[in-house]
Amino acid sequence: MPSACILEGRARENATRGLFIAVAPLFSIVRGVSDAVISKPYIRHPLVLLAFGVLFVLLLRSAWLSEDSYISFRVVENFVEGHGLRWNPDERVQVYTNPLWVMLVSALVAVTGEFVVTVSLLSIAVSLGAVLWTLPRAAATAAGLFTGLALLFVSRAWIDYATSGLENPMTCLVLGPFILLMLREKSDFRGLACGVLLSSLAAVNRLDAILFFAPGLLWMAWKLLRLKALPSWPKTIAWLALASLPLWGWLIFATIYYGFPLPNTYYAKLGTGIPKIELYAQGLLYYLNSVSFDPVTLIGIAFAGVLSLRSRQSGPVLLFVGVLLYLAYIVSVGGDFMSGRFFAAPVFVCAALIARLIPEQRAGWIAALAIFLLGFLAPNPTFLYREDRGPVATGGPGDFENFKAVVDHRGIADERAFVYRSTGLLPLISRERLQPQHPFVSRGKQMRAAGEPVAIMSNAGLAGFYAGPDVHIVDNMGLCDALLAKLPLAASEGKSWRVGHYLRDIPEGYLETIASGQNQITDPKIAALYDSLHLVTSGPLFAPERWQEIWRWNTGYYKKALKE
Repeated sequence: MPSACILEGRARENATRGLFIAVAPLFSIVRGVSDAVISKPYIRHPLVLLAFGVLFVLLLRSAWLSEDSYISFRVVENFVEGHGLRWNPDERVQVYTNPLWVMLVSALVAVTGEFVVTVSLLSIAVSLGAVLWTLPRAAATAAGLFTGLALLFVSRAWIDYATSGLENPMTCLVLGPFILLMLREKSDFRGLACGVLLSSLAAVNRLDAILFFAPGLLWMAWKLLRLKALPSWPKTIAWLALASLPLWGWLIFATIYYGFPLPNTYYAKLGTGIPKIELYAQGLLYYLNSVSFDPVTLIGIAFAGVLSLRSRQSGPVLLFVGVLLYLAYIVSVGGDFMSGRFFAAPVFVCAALIARLIPEQRAGWIAALAIFLLGFLAPNPTFLYREDRGPVATGGPGDFENFKAVVDHRGIADERAFVYRSTGLLPLISRERLQPQHPFVSRGKQMRAAGEPVAIMSNAGLAGFYAGPDVHIVDNMGLCDALLAKLPLAASEGKSWRVGHYLRDIPEGYLETIASGQNQITDPKIAALYDSLHLVTSGPLFAPERWQEIWRWNTGYYKKALKE
């Protein structure tokens, strides 16, 4: 029987191999950095060299894997073990929003057979690579480079999600070349095609990341059109179609394989029926949480905006407009339950802008020192963060009080503190046990041992991963369930919903339907919807009747039925 989790002995055997595989990207990064060092001698400034070393130590100390990352890891393990890109092996549902990251993790885990060391060191390597590749080239002066680095050092948003097992490192890595492309202040068709390729890769990594690229790409296209510098229309269309192949290629694949071009989480989080005004209010609360949790991040973003506008250079201004679009998007979706997660990519772009625009004067070094000191206004600064500040999850009655210490009244959590003791790289290594110790892990193992065919979960990451592929997980938040994602918010939730945790009512007979393979849902309307979705997610890929249902779902045929 295929294993749903990597056994302890196997993890130890493969940890060393995981180390070498995961840090492989650093070898190509070293070559790029050496080019920058040769062209910009100030990068050899002792303080700058010290800063790079400190950054590595910070990333190593903070490395952790979020509970949500294990949702993707379950897909990765099923994929590596031959079950396909699936959460539950008996159905095709895209439960992840980060296909590019999932593919990269899958490739490495297929070699190492281990998750904790592999993904942690991969995240460190990619995050450090993004910084080493981008900031030295973007910086105009040593003071600028050090100021940009200082912002990343003290930003809880960036440091926390430079690891975590989520896709943030890859987003920053793809953003880096585009930032440099925009800062060079030149427009040619080759640059436009490169920008489209980078935006396409970023969108495959996470679809909303395309907002960072949109203003710059539109400006380049408009400028080339005005100057009549584009090739013939057939060549232009052909080259741009080729450059955008990663995105439209993935959307076509997702539609064929899953039946929907967008991930299931899109429908689960944006199809709740919650009034827009409530989401906007929650989005603003996400900013207020950052003010108290990590004030330097928003200050740094605002500072980069001021520098960009004062520069009157099109490249920096357009990059910051992309940041503003993303910041507006954060409000529109109600923010997130992970404090700082959505600010990680914006602050990376702004660190590069600051590195470019800070002057080589005493004022530049003063700005670097000021940003560094402002970082200590956070309740748990990056340099002073200790693992013993988080709650101890025991599974006992006292856990609720422990968790309240890291979740504010808006439902937004210091997610790293929530699980760092259980999933942090250094805590696990110090315990000589490369397997998280958490009540969710214990629950998953218990379900696996009991052979439960179907189980309901609200926190499906760790528990779902360790339950194994033989347990069909019904995620009552709809993130991993095609039917529940399409249903409205549970009536019991009312206005007490927590952002990112949108509970659904389990239709009567639904669990029996999954266990038996026969539709036993008592509500005839929901039963009909299930039959349609089951055909889409479990039927033969190219059956004509399946494609008829795919067309109906993606053209709004069932929208009226869902609203009734």
